[in-house]
Amino acid sequence: MKFLLLVSFFQYHYAFDPSFDFVEDALAKYVNHSVDPCDNFYRHACSFNSPPSLVGSAYQNLLSYLNETQINEYYNKIDFLPEFHEIAAKLRSEEKLDSVGYLFNSVIRTVCNNEEGSTPDLCEIAKKNYQALKNGQSWSISYVSKRFNDRLNYVITSLKGIMVILSVNARQGVIDTNDMFRKIVQLAVDRIKDTPWAKNQHVVKLIEKATKGLWLHDDYIIDAINYTNFLFDISKLFKECKETFKSLENSDIYCFFTQTPLDDFHLNQETFFTFDNAFNYHPTVYVGFPNFHHTQYGTEMASKLGYTGFTVGHEIGHSFIGSYENKDGILPYFSHEAIECIQNQHNRTCNEYREDSCEVTNQSLDDNGADIFGLQFAHELLVEYYGNSIDNTIERLNVTNRQLFFYSFAFQFCSKNPSFAPLDGVHSAKNVRINVAAQHPSFNEAFKCSPDSRMMRSVTEQCHFYGNDAPETRKFINSENVHLKNDEEPFLFFNILAIVVCDGLPEPFDFIEEALSKYRNHSIDPCDNFYRHACSFDSPSGLVENTFKDLTEYIKNKQKNEFWNNLDVIKEFPTVEKSAEKNPDLLAFIENAFQTCQAKNGVPPSDFKEQKAKINMKNCMFISAAKDRVSEREDKSAEFMNKYNKTVTSLAELAGRIGAHLDVDVRRGIENTRDMVEVMMRNAENMIKDTPWVQNHHLVKRIEQITAQLNIHDNYGDDFKLITNALFGAEKIYLECKMNLFYIADKELVCYIVAATSKELPKLGLVGTGVGHEIGHTFFGGDPILPFFSKEVEKCVQTQFNSTCAVYKEKSCATTEDFLEENGADIFGIQLAYQLLEKYYGDRLHGKPSRVYMRRDGTYDGHSANNIRTNIIVQHPAFGKAFNCSPKSRMMMSATKECAIYGENAPDTKKRHIIGEKN
Repeated sequence: MKFLLLVSFFQYHYAFDPSFDFVEDALAKYVNHSVDPCDNFYRHACSFNSPPSLVGSAYQNLLSYLNETQINEYYNKIDFLPEFHEIAAKLRSEEKLDSVGYLFNSVIRTVCNNEEGSTPDLCEIAKKNYQALKNGQSWSISYVSKRFNDRLNYVITSLKGIMVILSVNARQGVIDTNDMFRKIVQLAVDRIKDTPWAKNQHVVKLIEKATKGLWLHDDYIIDAINYTNFLFDISKLFKECKETFKSLENSDIYCFFTQTPLDDFHLNQETFFTFDNAFNYHPTVYVGFPNFHHTQYGTEMASKLGYTGFTVGHEIGHSFIGSYENKDGILPYFSHEAIECIQNQHNRTCNEYREDSCEVTNQSLDDNGADIFGLQFAHELLVEYYGNSIDNTIERLNVTNRQLFFYSFAFQFCSKNPSFAPLDGVHSAKNVRINVAAQHPSFNEAFKCSPDSRMMRSVTEQCHFYGNDAPETRKFINSENVHLKNDEEPFLFFNILAIVVCDGLPEPFDFIEEALSKYRNHSIDPCDNFYRHACSFDSPSGLVENTFKDLTEYIKNKQKNEFWNNLDVIKEFPTVEKSAEKNPDLLAFIENAFQTCQAKNGVPPSDFKEQKAKINMKNCMFISAAKDRVSEREDKSAEFMNKYNKTVTSLAELAGRIGAHLDVDVRRGIENTRDMVEVMMRNAENMIKDTPWVQNHHLVKRIEQITAQLNIHDNYGDDFKLITNALFGAEKIYLECKMNLFYIADKELVCYIVAATSKELPKLGLVGTGVGHEIGHTFFGGDPILPFFSKEVEKCVQTQFNSTCAVYKEKSCATTEDFLEENGADIFGIQLAYQLLEKYYGDRLHGKPSRVYMRRDGTYDGHSANNIRTNIIVQHPAFGKAFNCSPKSRMMMSATKECAIYGENAPDTKKRHIIGEKN
């Protein structure tokens, strides 16, 4: 099958370039060169001309712009949010509604005493809901509403943070930040093994156990899916509840408490956020968007490590530093000598550089130690990255790599305001946090400070927490509070680790290796018939699909409750189809619904235009719009609704496929596939540039233009955002219509027509993927992307396929002009893939090309028979070498000659001009 390799089908167009480097900007704007860095590094890096928050100021314009672009995102258009604010106002005014119990007792009395509108079913629902919330006991309504609204705000804020990441395409920044995080954790764990006090107390394994689960929360699309499920469920349940209990005086308040999760929703903060901060909720660490952005768009690695490297190192440090109270109980032991070193250094720096206020307390130990820990390990990555070039000067900045690291570290704390000790007692003053860096020997190496400089005089001694230089025997023990946090502690909304471990996820597998052991037929020589050697008659029909069957079933079951599988606009389509069969004249049907709506609203048909401003827009007006659109259609049958259903269903299926990639976390596979495509495209471009007929016809520039447009579609985050907006919009129109037109017969059909004719009709973008074979479609005849192609190459390709077809025909076999493009793409794909194989293995190359097709029967879908597509691999010289085939073997006898499609061995001048050149 032919796919197009496309750039993401959605792009933002910025009013400015989002790929700025705030560190380099700060170097030019805010460094005070009249202050010697060895005298006061904080006020050298952070002049009194710097903004109150340097990082916040740097990102202000970008975030304001992105906030404007998010106005129409689905989470900003959820209709129950304004209503919840109205409910909160009502709760404040209704003093008698002082407890959940009072409210429920009032509701139960109403629906269970045979009053108008009540039924036994409603009574049972009310009692069941009250019992479910009874654990709240004497909670006040204001407490419960605040508790939920806080969590709701966390969800909305997190979604906005996720969309900011996607809007500026900072995905690589997330990946690189996570890589940085993993490296620092591994460095720290390795260092523990060499720590004297840890070895002396035999607690190395215990500490490793406490810290090895550390992970950076980077699953932004998983969060987006879960948060979207949450909003979708609330919206739907709240509407359904209000419809059920519409006769109650306080139905909105009642439904607020019964249909919004309280105990089951444990999100205590944003998981993705746009402000400059980070948090450690052991074992999970969260960092803000500026870190992801700078890690992707920062120019120099020293700058990234000074800012993001320190930030993640600091947060990791919280899990490795023992406090006086050891309140979190993460570590059972810590060195008392190390604690003294941390506090002594901060006290000395505090006394030397006090500005507004400065205080070093027991409460600040954890954060003080994390600062030193984070700087030490970020610096280790700096040394590892630069090696001997660490002190090389970056000419455009006039600073060395080492100096840039310390500047970047300082800028995140810069403020023109005098530094002060925060009232929480947890953090030291900002200038103290920066100037403590003097205790790291590398600071002196960076700025060549004299021993009498203030910065050097403020140094006590370098603090070593772990490693050979750490204290030997003196230790701090607080065993009473020691406990290792486990999965049962609900400090996370979605514990991804628990999902992986406990949710029945099949073990990772390698279907190639499994097929090698199960389906190869060793009684058949690969040089005789490679296809039947690799794919015996015992192999399943659809080997790949069969191998992934259990995993596919797992994903299907796991996604049952996802919002895209529970949309009424999809689930109720069979009902819509039956109604359409009963009402074949859709225009007459919608006209009748329109008349019914007018009558219900008390407006005579003749006065509609004059009175339309007084009519509820959610009732008759959208029916009127749908009626007009149906009347404008040439085809007034139900076919347009079928197309709409296919589009919405396709979007839901695409959401499911995105979810599947994340359910088993193949993000790294997506990255590696993208890298593979990029290398293959470069290789293909270079081969084509060396092709004689390309050079002779001056087509090199044209080739470069074509390859510049090629890209693998891997932006699943943007896709999910678009899909969610479309599905939420479709569902919202349909549900609101049903609620407002509950009095109309066949309301499902009316509302489906309304949704299907809406201007907000979702569009399904074309998404294509592929690697070598798919790249080949761009450069091999057929579709006139190239104005010229070699007729000699076409002949070579078809000759090889005809020869193989003649020798290995099974059920059917045909090689026609219709198959030419696919045949050529097969050969070109093998050539590109083999280039990567050679580059990867070098002298260790004993591998086999991997284009193996497992279906038994030949088909006429534009492809040659599978056994033919496999056995033409013989034309690549590496095949004969791989299996040591005799020149007289069937495989080698079926080979014609290697088709040099592109490259210096391609044909010189023979060419075919393609009519209708595509520009």
